[in-house]
Amino acid sequence: FGSSRGGPLQGVGLGSPWHRPPPPAESADGRGPWLECARALAVPGRGPNRQAGSSQCAFSVGIGGHDLAPPLQVSPSSPEAGEAAVLHPWPTCGAQQGLPNPRVDERGGPAPMPNKSCVLTAGGCLHLLVGARVVAATTCVLVLVDDAACSEGARAAPWTAVLEATWANERTYLVSFTSPPMPFSGAPGGTNGSAAVRLHLHSGTEGLQPRWRRGLDMWSRLSRMLQSSNSSSDVYALKSCEWFLHIDVKSYVNLPRLGARLDCLRGTEPSYYALAPAASGSGAVLADESGGYVLGRRLLRALDAPRLAAACEGRLLGGGGADGAGWGRRPGFYVGLCAWWLLGLRPQRLGDEVREVLLPQGIAAGAASPPVLRTGYARLRALGQFAHCVLVVACHSPAALRGVYRVVSGSWEGPRRAGCPMTGLASPEAASPPWSRRVVRALTECPLRLALRWDGPAESFGRFAAELRVPSRPGGTAARRLRHGPRRRLCVIVGASRASELQVQRTEAAVATWLAPYLPDHHAAQAEPSVIGLLYSRRPLKQHRDWTLSLRGDLDLHHPKFSAHRFLYLWAALATHHAADCDFFLKADPDSYVNIPLVTRTLAGFNASASLYLGTVTTVSSLVFGSGHEQHEEGWECFNHGLGYILSRGALRSAAETLRTCVDYFARHYLESEEDMTVGACLHAAGIQPRSLGPAAHDFDGDVSAVLAERPSPLLVHPVSPWHMRRLHAALQAAAAPE
Repeated sequence: FGSSRGGPLQGVGLGSPWHRPPPPAESADGRGPWLECARALAVPGRGPNRQAGSSQCAFSVGIGGHDLAPPLQVSPSSPEAGEAAVLHPWPTCGAQQGLPNPRVDERGGPAPMPNKSCVLTAGGCLHLLVGARVVAATTCVLVLVDDAACSEGARAAPWTAVLEATWANERTYLVSFTSPPMPFSGAPGGTNGSAAVRLHLHSGTEGLQPRWRRGLDMWSRLSRMLQSSNSSSDVYALKSCEWFLHIDVKSYVNLPRLGARLDCLRGTEPSYYALAPAASGSGAVLADESGGYVLGRRLLRALDAPRLAAACEGRLLGGGGADGAGWGRRPGFYVGLCAWWLLGLRPQRLGDEVREVLLPQGIAAGAASPPVLRTGYARLRALGQFAHCVLVVACHSPAALRGVYRVVSGSWEGPRRAGCPMTGLASPEAASPPWSRRVVRALTECPLRLALRWDGPAESFGRFAAELRVPSRPGGTAARRLRHGPRRRLCVIVGASRASELQVQRTEAAVATWLAPYLPDHHAAQAEPSVIGLLYSRRPLKQHRDWTLSLRGDLDLHHPKFSAHRFLYLWAALATHHAADCDFFLKADPDSYVNIPLVTRTLAGFNASASLYLGTVTTVSSLVFGSGHEQHEEGWECFNHGLGYILSRGALRSAAETLRTCVDYFARHYLESEEDMTVGACLHAAGIQPRSLGPAAHDFDGDVSAVLAERPSPLLVHPVSPWHMRRLHAALQAAAAPE
């Protein structure tokens, strides 16, 4: 996907690895563009945010829009211009926003952010704190807002107003052309509170150019601005953009997700991408601004866009109506056509048209009826809990654009919010045009790399990936205790997390109550050799280290729902190395109360050699997507609820190979997945179906007396707060005590 015909791209090179910052030469002080961006925001009089002491540049780790670490805030160290910016931790940011100061417990690590409103990106400076490194990922959006540039004779003003009120940010440039000439000009949008910037460009000395030339003119003028010595704040802001997205005024852009995706592609060359590319019979891959296309800053500077535009104009006009393409297409179409004709450049695919880039789609209505056009808005609503995963949605009216914004923003933190799968990358050749291998590799590895840098910064990605494919033998005190002595009837494993103080408190409550008698060498341990209890965490809580199974392939995403990877890997490691150490393995959440004596009596009626998957059977509906086109239908999936379920040693042996395959697949293509449904799907692939173990109280509201009155008694109670855990344990112990 490089330049097949030579030209300016010959000197661009392949760039650096995905995680390496841009060359220091691009920064004014040699310390990297991210710090320069921070200074521009923090120092009065520079950058889009010009109020002294008011700039806030958020630094946080995010996967799929969920922050994994407390952000930092940039503020000036003195009111004088030129002073270096300093970084303040979350409490400062939170205090300035009127938010409570989250406690950082030495046992549990940082608490999650209490309010998303503190994640600010003043001046469009978006950063990810990955371990100890900060990587800038600034995406600028270009929207042609002249009436002449709009398709189908639409007026730009109504669309622009909605765009500014919804998805646009301070790095969204509303581009228009002026005649007679005027200097480069950037002005705040300002009409309805938007941070979007109005960028006025001169179209030439002969008056306004025809619509088809607007895209070429825009890139030509922008290229000159990037190479000019102009030091105004507006030009300075444009020069800090790493990516330039050209999008239609009628399209919605999910900027957080798109910015995160582009950040995963840092260093890949040539940096030319299309979200909804179309292959032509001549071998060209073309796109326009309806789905959007992206140019990297380095590529744009290397292209010599003014000369390219001049050469392309002659080719287009001399070809008899753009070589048959006509003049009625969007301006961006002719940009892609010229890049292919003159440089042999084809954009690499950046999005999936089934779930991520939703353009109007014709649906067959019958043999005698014309196709029915399904709008992007209608396609979005059909995605349900996956709506927040979209990158771009083409809209048919300003009202639809508002509706798309409400659906996407409303589903972002909704109760049914699902993770965003990248399953299309598993079969890159199925798309037309296909995904580039380099893009597939970068996108599939990126979420895992980010999570690894947060939870296991000392581990190399290569060793970690190999560990997922073939789990190594667990080490440490807990693993030795699991292997020691004769086979046990039941091994209880409670997943522990340091994602928040609440998670730590839940673990502490379980350890202090129902789990205590089965922890090795615990002061409350009972002489019950047939049952052993353990915690499970990559980074054990200090006081529970000897009871914690710490595995190399464990990865805590610090998210309350997306824990499938942790437990898929746990089951794969147990199946590989510990299947013979226990008859049954029980996994429980830390906010579940498990009646172990009752569970062991219930298991007496089951054969551990059989492939058993026992728990609280749950059935949910699911969408089944076809490949290459959007056909989906309702399906039904059965699994055992993640609050607590059991696998027999026979099940682990039968599913060992499938579990190892699942670990690697979901880590690369669906890291944001929920444990219970994902484990159930993998076991189903191994031919193991869920079965009911017995009654469970899965909607506990704090009424201890109701639990005591249930008949038959529940094997498990969920969800139980740390305080109620102790009350419930005391009540059940008192009820079980002899008169």
